[in-house]
Amino acid sequence: MPHHAPPTASRRPRKPKPKVGPGLSAVFALTVVLTASATSIDPVLDTMAMFGINRASGNLSRFNFDGEELHSIGTITDNAGNVYTGIDASAYIPGHQCLVTFWNDPSDSLSKMVYVDTETAKASVVGSDLGPGKVSGAVAAQSTGNVNLSGLININPNNSPDNEFILMTNTGTVFTRDDLHQNTNVNGDGVFYTGAAGYARVKPKGNGQQNGLLVNFETLILSNSQTLVITGELNVTVYNDHINSQGKAMGKWYIAFGPSEANLQTLGDGGTVEGAAKWSVYAVQKVEAEEDDDIDFNIVGDTVVPTEPFAAKVTILGAAITASGSYNIPVTVRVKAGGTTYEPFGNFYKPVNATVNDNNNPRHYVLPNIYPAGTSVSVIGRSWIKKKSWYSGSKNSHWQSYMTVDGSNSDTQQLIVLRNGDDVPDIDGFMEQNNLVDFIQDYIDTETNTIVLDENQAIFLYELGTTNMSSSAADFQDLVALVTLAADPDDLVENDDDDDTAGDAARLVKVNHKTGGYAQIMTLDRVYDSLATKDGNVFYATHGNQLYKLTVADQTELLVGTVGGNEMFGLEFAGDTLMGFEIVGDRLHAMDALTGAAIGTPATLGMYDLGTITFMPMASDPSLQPKSFD
Repeated sequence: MPHHAPPTASRRPRKPKPKVGPGLSAVFALTVVLTASATSIDPVLDTMAMFGINRASGNLSRFNFDGEELHSIGTITDNAGNVYTGIDASAYIPGHQCLVTFWNDPSDSLSKMVYVDTETAKASVVGSDLGPGKVSGAVAAQSTGNVNLSGLININPNNSPDNEFILMTNTGTVFTRDDLHQNTNVNGDGVFYTGAAGYARVKPKGNGQQNGLLVNFETLILSNSQTLVITGELNVTVYNDHINSQGKAMGKWYIAFGPSEANLQTLGDGGTVEGAAKWSVYAVQKVEAEEDDDIDFNIVGDTVVPTEPFAAKVTILGAAITASGSYNIPVTVRVKAGGTTYEPFGNFYKPVNATVNDNNNPRHYVLPNIYPAGTSVSVIGRSWIKKKSWYSGSKNSHWQSYMTVDGSNSDTQQLIVLRNGDDVPDIDGFMEQNNLVDFIQDYIDTETNTIVLDENQAIFLYELGTTNMSSSAADFQDLVALVTLAADPDDLVENDDDDDTAGDAARLVKVNHKTGGYAQIMTLDRVYDSLATKDGNVFYATHGNQLYKLTVADQTELLVGTVGGNEMFGLEFAGDTLMGFEIVGDRLHAMDALTGAAIGTPATLGMYDLGTITFMPMASDPSLQPKSFD
């Protein structure tokens, strides 16, 4: 008899909010020479300068580590003479004249992006605002060129030499459009190939656009006139959507990408797909993120049926089921919108390749279209058991389907669908395992014992191990899925967690440093004092004397350890070393990013009450660069 273990938790979605904006300016400088032991922390500092902004006075200062010189540049002011105090976040893009800082405007309590000239301390507000809530940390980063890729493309039948579909597997096997003609013999499920690949060239079918790909969790607007070259560590499935009784392909061909690390280029212009390699500014802001658009829906049987046009996202919060404790049972998932089915996490009939019971949740899929009112949305779960107990389970042929739960066909007892305000099911865990409440605790009001969701969300709970609902094994922990609705697919690209016990909420935003426009990429469970990153994917932030690691790809916040100083408002990498400025002792600390432990002895630089620090390679000294901020 299969039994169960807990799935992992997830985060909840919020939508991005774009904005725009203007320019910059100039003032004076004064020099003081000090001695300090900063370069004993890391010799790489010899090639750098550090800018710091005094929180109380608004004074901008600069410390040159080679020569140990402290320069007071001046008080940050605009053309009208207004002094900018309370700045706790800044970033620097090499070669540019200005720091990008964030300031809470006391006149309207809104956060503004402000250019601060590194030679004069002159300030200029850019864009309108980032809304209410103080920005407490910022950092600039350039992506490595790889992006997170998922989704699918309908393959163009074009077989010209320049645009023909090509797929190279990780073993070197090459498939072309010539292999995907009608009458191709495929499996009963329509799959031609599923597995790892290193190269794909594909031109989307049609005259308009296909928006079925997600790049860094955002919809990629891809013109069907372009041919896309995709390289990297790819997980792909090539399949046909209509198979006749003789097992021959008679429909459309698709290539589906499971979660992949990829580099994308469009042929013709040779350009890299937007977002793949450019400088961006990231910031943490104290704010409870804005709710998605409410989409009214009914629960009909075991499906969600919206009453207005909608987009949808499915998040697998977790899957946990074992065969009497001897091995993990694979669980595969299919998503259905009306009469259209999707297999975003791999082939539904391939338990080895597509299981979601693998401790890699949460995983997300945004459905590619906007669907008409009355279209039902369901998630189908299937469990698998070994055909022979001695099979290793390493091959798909070792498994046979055990149980399928499909709420779109009937109102089944093996599926529970919950929405905001529903009572929490009173179900004990099987064989002394955790109760159901431990699996969905992020979505429970413990005072009222009711489900807490946004009005556009529903949770699906599956029993994939027994049909006997009076059995103690029926604990509905085998698969847990969250369906989120919105007016537009773009509203579904982030996740957050509204855990009432987590304290004040915050968010991580990606800011266009030229316009001030921004998009929210992660909602956070606590307010952080600072922010640092090397790649724009993994961030470090302090909360009091604790160091956290924030990972955008899986939307997690992991406690790394305790740092040596308290109230470390400035944080940034200098080379490979994570540095932080502690305002209690006004000292610069180096720390191990893996543990938070101190490296060397803190340095006293003669700088005080710094809300933010920013390192600048001397080779990028703005005094040697053009004055424009491009």
